[in-house]
Amino acid sequence: MNPKVARALAIGGNGCFGSATGLLVDIVVRQEFHDSTDDSLEATYIFPLPPCAAATRLNLHVLCRMIKSQLIEHGGARQTYHGALRRGQQAAMLEKERSDVFTLQDGNLPPGVCVEVELRLSLLLDAFVGMAEFRFPLVVAQRYFSGSPLRLTPVDLGVAEDTLNVPDASRISPPHWQK
Repeated sequence: MNPKVARALAIGGNGCFGSATGLLVDIVVRQEFHDSTDDSLEATYIFPLPPCAAATRLNLHVLCRMIKSQLIEHGGARQTYHGALRRGQQAAMLEKERSDVFTLQDGNLPPGVCVEVELRLSLLLDAFVGMAEFRFPLVVAQRYFSGSPLRLTPVDLGVAEDTLNVPDASRISPPHWQK
């Protein structure tokens, strides 16, 4: 696989659908990306989710194939993911980085394809005086990362420098579009 290089992938479409039964909300988030490069690549998508959301399913649709998720303990998931990439297989891994920030890595994407990501979530709403409120974040807000810069190779391709206090800041700081 090529060394990591930050590239933007075109978003082909997105949608968010949900249903509530009492205080339980089930949500389906769909996003479509297009790889217009001539190389296979590993895409990392950083996105926000409600703080108490639990991912219940992740499916990727690529070239008329559906890749279904398996729930695996964190360390084992990374081993499985990287092993699949070494064998030349397409694989994906969803990780919770913070209570409200997730990353999705999709490796060995064939060149020139569209990828549809379908993420299913469940969350329990808080109720107060007979009312419940649902909030769904749409962007990962820019954050302040305290501490001295590490001055080492960054953990990932985000825009923030890794620091003594936040050694993975480059992993959870996506680029932001500016006018």
